[in-house]
Amino acid sequence: WGVDQELSRVIKTILSLGLCNSQERAAAKRCLIRLGVGLQEDFQSMTQGDGDPDNPDYVENQQGGEDGEDDIMADEGHRADLIGLHRGFVGQQDEEYQEAFQSIRPLKDFGGMLTEARRIPATTQGIKQQEVLQDFMNELVQMPDMELADKLHLDVNLWRRQQIKHMTFLLKGSQERIWHVGKELVQQLKGLNMDLKTGEHLLQEFRCEIHVIRPGDGKDIAKAIEKEEKKKQDEVPIWIGDGTSGKGQPTQNQLYFEVEVNGKDVVYLRNVTQDRGRTKVSLQLFGCHQLTMRSRCLFDTFEFQLAVTNPRVVALTSPKAFDPEVVLRAAKVSHKRHELTTRPAASTANPFEDDEEDEGLQEEVEGVTAGADAAKISDFAGTADGKKISPVRKVIHELMPKFTLKVIDLLEDQCFNFENQSKGLDESLLMATKEEEHLEIIAMLNKSVSFVMLDVFLDKLELDSVDMLVVQFPSMVEVYNRIREDCMDDEEYDDIPRLLKKRIDNGEADEEGVYEVLNADERRLKVQTWIMRLCHAIRTIAFLGIQKLDILSATDGEDDEHDDEEKEKEAVDELGLAGKAGEEGAGSAELTMWAACRALLNVLQELLNRNEEIEELWAKAVASSQQCNVNNTNGKMNLTFVTEKATFFCPFGAAGAGSSGTSASIVQKLKAFFTEAQVPEVDPLMLVSLLLYHPQALMRLEAFKLGCRILRDPNIALQEAYRNHTSAEMHLLKAMGFQFSTFEVLYKRATYTDNHIDMMAGMLKLIQQLCEGHLQPLQEFLGSDYTVQELNIFSAKTLPGTDDDDDAKATKGREDEDDKKSGPPTNIVQWTSQMIHMILDSMLEAQNWQASMMGREKQYELVQQLFDTAAELVQGPNLDNQRLLMEAGICSDVNRLWVIARIDEFAFRGLIQDNEDLFDSWMDLLRVMRNAEVSALRFVLSLLEELELNEDDNDFAAQQEEVVNHKTTTLKRMIQELWPKALCDKIITHWNLSAEGADPQFEISLEEDDEADNDGLGEKVTRPPREMLCQTYTLNEQYEDCLHICGLCYSLFGAVYSAPECKTPLFREINIEPPDDATVYGMIHWSSAKTKAFDQFLDQISKMHGEKYLHFLFGQVEIVRGSRLQRLYFMVPQAIRALKNQSLVHKWQEDCLVQVDRSSPEAQIDDFADLVNGQYISFVQNQHFLLEKPWPFNIAGEVIDFCIKSSMLTTSIINMILVCVYMGSYSTKSILEQQSHYPNHLSVYSLSLFASVHFCLSLLWLSFYVLSYSGWIIETQVDEWREANPRLTPQLNNTFYRLSLQAKIFFGDKQLLYTLFLLIFSFLGLFVSFLFNAINTIDLCMRIAILAKVIEAITVSLEQVAGTMLLGFCIQYIAVGAGFLIFGTGYGFADQDTAGCATLLECLRAHFDYGFRSAPVWHSAKLTYTRFGFDYIYNLVIILIMAAIISGIIIDTFAELREEQKSIEDAMKSSCFICSLSKSELERKRVKFEQHILKDHYMWAYARFLLYLDETDPSDLNGPESYVKQKIKENNMGFFPIARCIAMESSDMGEEHLERGVRVKDLDEFKEKINSMANDSDSMIQSERGMKADLKDLRENIMQSSTRIQNLQTLLMADEDGDKKKKKKKGG
Repeated sequence: WGVDQELSRVIKTILSLGLCNSQERAAAKRCLIRLGVGLQEDFQSMTQGDGDPDNPDYVENQQGGEDGEDDIMADEGHRADLIGLHRGFVGQQDEEYQEAFQSIRPLKDFGGMLTEARRIPATTQGIKQQEVLQDFMNELVQMPDMELADKLHLDVNLWRRQQIKHMTFLLKGSQERIWHVGKELVQQLKGLNMDLKTGEHLLQEFRCEIHVIRPGDGKDIAKAIEKEEKKKQDEVPIWIGDGTSGKGQPTQNQLYFEVEVNGKDVVYLRNVTQDRGRTKVSLQLFGCHQLTMRSRCLFDTFEFQLAVTNPRVVALTSPKAFDPEVVLRAAKVSHKRHELTTRPAASTANPFEDDEEDEGLQEEVEGVTAGADAAKISDFAGTADGKKISPVRKVIHELMPKFTLKVIDLLEDQCFNFENQSKGLDESLLMATKEEEHLEIIAMLNKSVSFVMLDVFLDKLELDSVDMLVVQFPSMVEVYNRIREDCMDDEEYDDIPRLLKKRIDNGEADEEGVYEVLNADERRLKVQTWIMRLCHAIRTIAFLGIQKLDILSATDGEDDEHDDEEKEKEAVDELGLAGKAGEEGAGSAELTMWAACRALLNVLQELLNRNEEIEELWAKAVASSQQCNVNNTNGKMNLTFVTEKATFFCPFGAAGAGSSGTSASIVQKLKAFFTEAQVPEVDPLMLVSLLLYHPQALMRLEAFKLGCRILRDPNIALQEAYRNHTSAEMHLLKAMGFQFSTFEVLYKRATYTDNHIDMMAGMLKLIQQLCEGHLQPLQEFLGSDYTVQELNIFSAKTLPGTDDDDDAKATKGREDEDDKKSGPPTNIVQWTSQMIHMILDSMLEAQNWQASMMGREKQYELVQQLFDTAAELVQGPNLDNQRLLMEAGICSDVNRLWVIARIDEFAFRGLIQDNEDLFDSWMDLLRVMRNAEVSALRFVLSLLEELELNEDDNDFAAQQEEVVNHKTTTLKRMIQELWPKALCDKIITHWNLSAEGADPQFEISLEEDDEADNDGLGEKVTRPPREMLCQTYTLNEQYEDCLHICGLCYSLFGAVYSAPECKTPLFREINIEPPDDATVYGMIHWSSAKTKAFDQFLDQISKMHGEKYLHFLFGQVEIVRGSRLQRLYFMVPQAIRALKNQSLVHKWQEDCLVQVDRSSPEAQIDDFADLVNGQYISFVQNQHFLLEKPWPFNIAGEVIDFCIKSSMLTTSIINMILVCVYMGSYSTKSILEQQSHYPNHLSVYSLSLFASVHFCLSLLWLSFYVLSYSGWIIETQVDEWREANPRLTPQLNNTFYRLSLQAKIFFGDKQLLYTLFLLIFSFLGLFVSFLFNAINTIDLCMRIAILAKVIEAITVSLEQVAGTMLLGFCIQYIAVGAGFLIFGTGYGFADQDTAGCATLLECLRAHFDYGFRSAPVWHSAKLTYTRFGFDYIYNLVIILIMAAIISGIIIDTFAELREEQKSIEDAMKSSCFICSLSKSELERKRVKFEQHILKDHYMWAYARFLLYLDETDPSDLNGPESYVKQKIKENNMGFFPIARCIAMESSDMGEEHLERGVRVKDLDEFKEKINSMANDSDSMIQSERGMKADLKDLRENIMQSSTRIQNLQTLLMADEDGDKKKKKKKGG
């Protein structure tokens, strides 16, 4: 190869520079002496004919196997002719090399992607000699060829083409040897201080010689090879083995040699059974990073061997350093050698191989193509590149893998009973399968932990026993008992786990001894010791004998991008382009230890598993009490039981966890163990960060899973603990940043595995849970720059300078800031954004090649988790993180996700048309795609959150200005980056795919747009019938996901377009420079989308369903947070959507409007919120629960409504028949004799029929009422009773007491009693007398509004009337007594003569019966003063006053009810229920009242919002939603916008009303009003004429009346004069 000569020249050149010291010169001399001992044959040159593949004699010379042909660089003179000293090289362009690279990959675009070896920049200030030497070594690679050859007289090929070698090895039987050529190439370039870029496009050539060693050749490989050389001409013996051709019939053994690239592409397969001597292999490779050399033996025995000698790979690491013609020639030479190698060998006679097999072997070799990608074996066809595949290849590469997969699947199914089993080896399922002993250990520890948690439970409540718990905290007794049930050990007589006992006898170890239970402190110490030792064992074994990842040096922030990448490559084995990261360099012992560590990690994970029953009880009794640290700062109990265990497990890591769950003495004892072992303390929380330094991805994945279990529920102590993980041993941020950078490299090189994606998803989930609860400190921690080094004040030095130095420093600071923005990410927030961008780029690029679902589901899952994590990083909100993500162009990434998802949806639906086997995979992918879109949309809405501002802050003005500027800038970016047309198209598309558009008559049509739609977002999507029948992703789930996407898009469009900040001058002043290749949108595009799509969608919905229909699906409310109003959008809960037409819910809403307290706006809101939280939420949930019942129980509301209406009809019919046919009036006959009162049997039969129907309807009504209401009423009132009587709660455990309380509540329901009352008289009307049905006419009156008010007035004033009647009875009693005392004879009444009553009781009964109807009637006509006074007082007091009082009470009550109803109706029509602003106030601010109460402040939207908060998991709530939920928990309704609304305040801000866009709908409304006015003009004219005629008649009548009055006055005056004259005459 001439390497020694080249190295000699290099050493001499280095010496001539005069930079070496004496020791270096001595070392150089020794190297020169050693290099001078080369063999002469190593420098033999080859002739032009021998070395040039273009020469016709080349093939013949190749058959001879000359040694000189091994390399084209043997002679310097001829090298210039073959490869060339590259003349005139001055930076070639990439496109000039396209021809060479296209010859290898015809369909690939290599623009700007060619392989290039670059110099690694210096990282530290070294000595001058090292710098000069590095510069010289760099020139060997980068200096133009002619200049390098002229100045240094060196062969450039040795420095621009890298060769790596592998030692000679032996393959015995069926074996393989994996060679990581990519890793070795990277390491070799490091020696030249070089860094390889775009290694996936590396041109390579592989060569080796293979020698078949047959039985009897001996163990010495060299001798065996020499023996083969001597026996070339001898006949090769036949290898015989026991085959399957029949007993006693020998079968010839077969030996194959195979070369596989990157674990997937077989580029060489040759039958070497008959080969004599050595066979040379020369293959052209492209982007090879893993080379597998494999032998395949028909009978796998070690006596048949294959020696692979001198394997080597030559790589063209700097193609652009050569002339393009040279690169093309090198590619062609390598290609011809490849074809020569894969050319079929001459056929050899073989008695056991027929001609067909021999032809197949020849065609088999011809079927191997030059490119790695083109060498894949088709599983669906019998040809490869148009040539027949041989039976051997079909068996090896097609049938055998299929058979293996089926055997594996059969074993997994029969032995493990896997669910959701995939084809082939399910590594993840197998790893998740645990042995029985493992499960027993988990069960034992779980019981022990639960038992100890009972002690912790009592300690935190500061109680000594369970009896005190019953007395002081009776509501928590049920929780305690359930935990006690969970810790019971059935194998122990006392149900206490054996682990918490100690043996007290001296028996043998295998004997059943005597045990006693440890005391509380000992139990706690023992369990915690187990946990700590598990963590210590994991930490020790995981890093035993291996080197940790060098995370700190890879993320120190001092080096540039290239150095960072290089350090990543040094730190982890993953960057050696290996398939399974971290396992290539590990032996079986290490892998076994790591597997044991993962099993122990699984034990810790299972100990933190949720028990849903305990958690449900805990939420009711503990989480809602003042003992919980969430509700009270002095509380010690955690929010969930799992969090309680997590804090108990982490006495070292979590701040405050030790003091709250573990005493100081126990903590000191736990530390003593680590002190004795001379190792730092560790607990599960700290173990998570420590294991991030492990080189195996699976280990890090398990660590992330453990972290997610610890932080499953928000806990500030546990979350804040991770902020302290900034030491060199466990730097959390740098470890996460390193995982991001590592995955980025693997992803770009397409060498990642599912384990890497799972590991990244686990890490992102941990990041999400770190910020759970919207913790600002954690969000700032994750958004901080982890590359910034802390200042050491003891080593700080002052630098002299002047004032100019400050300017220079400021300039440098700005430059550093610019470099940081353009450089690699320096915090977790930036990494999250970059990961999203990278994955979407990769997905979009993959679409340009072919439609393949392989790996697509994992990509969408990772995108979903990235957006979920990003949302948690900004929610709360955190303005800095929002700003970082917005500046990174995250909205553009959302646009691309929409495009990618739509393209995939069309492409894969078309793909499964031809391949039904992919249908299940497609449905799983479709689910993940939609989940990713949901996560992305929720994230974008989170960017619009605002900070909570307090007007009492001193810097309130500055804070408000910052918030307004940030919100306006965010909206400006969204307007520019989000695609409005795509957003509106998604609204309509997913509406049609949801249950709302399942009926074709309710589909929303979209008008065609002139805007180009190349991505198919506006194209109609139709769901194929087989997707409707899918069982894995059911139709209801598809409907729900599509409606969710539609709702989020609807909310996002409304939130952006209707934001008041978009109408301000500040919005127009902000100028954001978009990227060069980005599409920029503006308000004109949004307005166009709104007019053409959004408004059209709203109009069509209103026409089909009504204006309020969308309120049942998508909610919108305004809340007060701090000093600002914020608009929130939410998805209406499923219960409301399912019950939107249910009559019972509507009836509750109508009753609520009447019941709510309207004394003041605050009282109205408070009472409304109490009714919603106390009744509405539970009632709706109960009705929704009934929907899951079988028919007809799932339509209880409709059944009750039907029964009411039908019973009214039958009541009317029955009583009409009675009125018409009943005969006999009063009778002394029994009421059971019905026949005597009716003219014929037909009347009786008819009445019996309708009475039976009425009774059945009444019975059905009562039954469904009990089903719909009674259970809910009992549950609600029992909960209220618990809250009102906490100390009596334990009595509910008494069955009799509980049943009596429930019975009291059940029969206390007035509506139930009323229904039962109607049922009783319906029964009497059927079985006793039809006349009892007359009572049911009361129900008819109850259904008429005005009569219902009358009845209500009577019932409401019933107590007052009864009191007045009692007063009347007393007066009557006084009157009877007075009569006895005053009068000697009795008196009667007008209706009855009761004067003859003999006793006080008889007289009193007569007065009660007749005394209220008339005054006393005397038999004598004489009226004495006594009788006069008695009659007058009796008549005045009893007849007039008492009757008037009773009637007045009823009438006044009726008037009050009617006035109240009228005031309610007026209030609903003239003012907003939520904000209490009047219609005139709103319209003066140019706010439409109807739109305000229907959209901005729709009262039932607030009720549904409170239901949404109640049903939604707290971890799924954003910042404002969590704020409102906390306010509700505090019973503070200050978030309701009383006397405020955004529309009115935005109009006060300035110019919103001047810039209001006029909608087409507004013009239509205006036009309709004008037309109506025009149509009414004729009637107005006629009315005017009629009024004029009436006025004329009125004037005439008035004139006539005035004339008559004057005449009358004249007559009266004349009469008066006549009277005066008469008086005078009489007087005279």
